[in-house]
Amino acid sequence: MGRDTLDTLLLRDTLLRVRVMSNNNLWCYNKVEPFLGRKILELGSGIGRISKYLVRKDREVTLLDIDKEYTNYLRKRFISNPGVRIVEADILKVDEVLTDRNFDTVVGINILEHVNNDVEAVERLKKIITATGRLVLIVPAHKVLFSNFDKRVGHYRRYSKKELQDKLLKGGFFIEKIEFMNVLGPIGWFLQFRLLKRKRMSKTTIQFFDKLVPLIALIEKYVRFPFGLSLLCVARSK
Repeated sequence: MGRDTLDTLLLRDTLLRVRVMSNNNLWCYNKVEPFLGRKILELGSGIGRISKYLVRKDREVTLLDIDKEYTNYLRKRFISNPGVRIVEADILKVDEVLTDRNFDTVVGINILEHVNNDVEAVERLKKIITATGRLVLIVPAHKVLFSNFDKRVGHYRRYSKKELQDKLLKGGFFIEKIEFMNVLGPIGWFLQFRLLKRKRMSKTTIQFFDKLVPLIALIEKYVRFPFGLSLLCVARSK
């Protein structure tokens, strides 16, 4: 079995493990929910851990993923919902595949870091968003946390706030909001993947962190920190 195959299996294993992080998944959705419109494109929908919150009767939702197994799964999962469209495509071809080009919101939660040419991806996304539309992203933060685990699950980078801002500006957006989230996460990530060099997320670690999420969310509701495991960014089309 080749290295690429092993890394793909690790990514899928990680997605399945993260799926059970119900507190974390709902927290991510709650962070992006205030910025959502009625015609939404979700990038890298995977197994639908965030998609299930995005799908509502008053929304048209397009779920996009490059992986055929995931898109087949999503079709079965949302087969009874006429407001959901499933598209199998590369983000770098999104403007070629989606010809309607009138999304008022594009959501990408932990997906942009998987794209080698992320600036091109942003430029292509700009073409399918309405004049007042939003690109809403959550991405991994802090280059110092970048590890072999990041590489193995397909991350090309972790972002600094400045890098993310600069790339979105270059892609034709202006920044409406940008902030760190998950203030406790960097400690665990650095310990697990930089110091101990763990090769996967353990179930115990996932369960422990997920139990902490309500506390972290409550703290961050009242206090803004200059660091965190992730960055939330809301960008508007220029």
